[in-house]
Amino acid sequence: MSIHNQAFKTGEAFIEALDELSDGCILLDLMMPGAGGFEVMRDLAARERPMPVILMTAASSAWTIRLAPGIGPFKLLEKPFAEDMLLGAIEDAFEMLGKGTCSVRAAQAKEGIARLSAGQFLLLRGLISGMDTTELCQRLDMSELEVRRMRARVQERIGAPDIYRAMEIGEAAGLLPLTDF
Repeated sequence: MSIHNQAFKTGEAFIEALDELSDGCILLDLMMPGAGGFEVMRDLAARERPMPVILMTAASSAWTIRLAPGIGPFKLLEKPFAEDMLLGAIEDAFEMLGKGTCSVRAAQAKEGIARLSAGQFLLLRGLISGMDTTELCQRLDMSELEVRRMRARVQERIGAPDIYRAMEIGEAAGLLPLTDF
């Protein structure tokens, strides 16, 4: 495989150069000087640059593994990893780019949304609509405690660190605001 690559000393340097770069596969470390891997991925998402990110990390905690898919890496590689694992991930990323199906964020968001129950799906649509807990209780015919528990389950199921990120994931998946049902 022959590929062009460009290295950056910091996450900030990459972010500053992003507008000048063509789309490609991004090999990113979780822990870097300055902006770390999660910050860079958040910036990519905010700029709507749907490029596959291969996130490398030595921090193999359950938190990292659970949080990372919610933010958007295409692949998560735990250090140390074999060279063939990295090459396979890069090949998969370029295959995805070549097919023009690199809406990674939307695809991953849709995968997360697919894990929700019907009630959780409605709750997330209600949150996207701007409904507060009281409105959700009325619309879903649930107690406040039930709504709060369901919000926590929604976050857990889609790998969101907070309810605001859960709403972003729902919007990236194309969920429409809840109006009437």
